[in-house]
Amino acid sequence: MTESFIQFYTPARHRKYIDLGNGFSDVLSYCKNRGEVHWVEHHGLIWASTYKMINNMMELDKFNDVPLPEHTDIVYISALYTTHLYQAYVWAKQYPEIQFVVGGPVLRSNIFELRGRLPKNLILSTKTLEELFEIDEFSCKWELNIPDVDERVVFSYTIDTSCYWGKCIYCNFSMCKDRIRQNPQYEFKGIKEPKNIRINTSSTTPKQFKDIIPNLPVMDDTTYEFYMRFGNCELEALKSVDFGTNKFKLMSGIEFPSDRMLKYMNKGITTQEIYNMLEFLENHQSNVSITTFIILGWNELTAKDIMNLQTYMDKLPNNCHISMTRLYARPYTKIHNIYEPYQIQQIGPFYLGFIPKIDKDKLELSRIARRIVNQYDNVMDYTKGLL
Repeated sequence: MTESFIQFYTPARHRKYIDLGNGFSDVLSYCKNRGEVHWVEHHGLIWASTYKMINNMMELDKFNDVPLPEHTDIVYISALYTTHLYQAYVWAKQYPEIQFVVGGPVLRSNIFELRGRLPKNLILSTKTLEELFEIDEFSCKWELNIPDVDERVVFSYTIDTSCYWGKCIYCNFSMCKDRIRQNPQYEFKGIKEPKNIRINTSSTTPKQFKDIIPNLPVMDDTTYEFYMRFGNCELEALKSVDFGTNKFKLMSGIEFPSDRMLKYMNKGITTQEIYNMLEFLENHQSNVSITTFIILGWNELTAKDIMNLQTYMDKLPNNCHISMTRLYARPYTKIHNIYEPYQIQQIGPFYLGFIPKIDKDKLELSRIARRIVNQYDNVMDYTKGLL
């Protein structure tokens, strides 16, 4: 029985780096003993870009042209994005004699719902490879072979896959199965290439900040990325640690910066907490950049919320970037049950959710909000054509 393994990487576009979906890093040496491990270049699009792609059949047809790197009896695939999952589906239909086993973040985070029949040779698994092959978790040495690319890369060294808050009404990270690296050895310290390293994919706890940041290897041309909440407990944790000379990118889903909207979204923080965090990061951490996320397309927006947005934008420090998207109702979220669909999104048998329907006056408020945000520098606007 022959086996092979596939990881995808996304070529550099607006983000100016190669996005490595290095899902096999924790078991790479084990995989190599069983078969070849392949990198496949793939446009694994983020949610904002997916809106336009999935209803464009010409774009979907391109999946038929992606070559399978090796024909073995079993192919294991790590899927970081839903487009990776769809690619596995296309391959399974093209090669019925090969068994495809797909796992990874897409399967573990419940961001799709199966609404259709799968090919018999396609298996979707929420298990890690350690569980699948019945070896001890984190018993292998973490490894990464970077594909032959010239651009800067970003890859994951995940400490914790869960979200300790897990209450936001638009998110389903709370459904993720916990997978916690108890004794990180930071094996990536031997990688010399320019890189960003994702340490967490959801909210970093205050304790994790205290435990991790002081112990990160000091590395040139490296940026450490953390997702986090801008709450008081996180602020106190950051005040207590020494960032040293390392560079950091701290990312937070503000979503909409008014106290009324923060309460509606069940964020568990206030605008004052956000402003306190921004002030600290601006005044005390010259080696920290910030990315905050704004979501438009809410049916609850008021004119006062727009005024609060203007205040927020005026308070942003120079080291802050904004990523702006339209609200998306994923399966298994509260938003999915609250809103009516405007445009349902499905690729093959995989239902991804919908763009919510909103009233005309609320749509106009989102358009005003978009114009306000776009007046500032360092804005990544993924709402074009969606509002």
